[in-house]
Amino acid sequence: MRIATHDTSMTSLDFTAALQQEFIRWPEPRQVAALALLIGNPYVTVINLSGLTLPDAGASALAAALHADAGGRVEVLNLERNDLREPGLLNIVGALQSNTTLRELRLTDQRTAVSTAVEMALAEMLDKALATAAALSSLKIVASPVAHNLVHAVT
Repeated sequence: MRIATHDTSMTSLDFTAALQQEFIRWPEPRQVAALALLIGNPYVTVINLSGLTLPDAGASALAAALHADAGGRVEVLNLERNDLREPGLLNIVGALQSNTTLRELRLTDQRTAVSTAVEMALAEMLDKALATAAALSSLKIVASPVAHNLVHAVT
């Protein structure tokens, strides 16, 4: 409930093991509704959704919250060990195109491999970010060997 009310002291969303297991048992529409509570929240800067087996529907809700127009100021986003596929990952990368605060993005260990299209979208996001803000040169993306090499080639 603290996220929904935009509690200024709630700067991080991180699930304990017990909450993680509860979230995984929720039906997909409830998971999507919970993630939609992040929309318009300017205080949450760290989001750790690692290991929640999020599907692409969850990615769409999260993308809406991450978009800069929605007030998102996320600096760290951990989506490791989920079930995000190309459509969901492309939604998230698209939403992050306008983000100027992101420092770390973790996408490793999805149930399916990160596609070339997603890697290319990440590279494009990096190119745009570096062209507009030198501070983003410290952006760390952990997604795959190809994306990892792209980051090191740019920084």
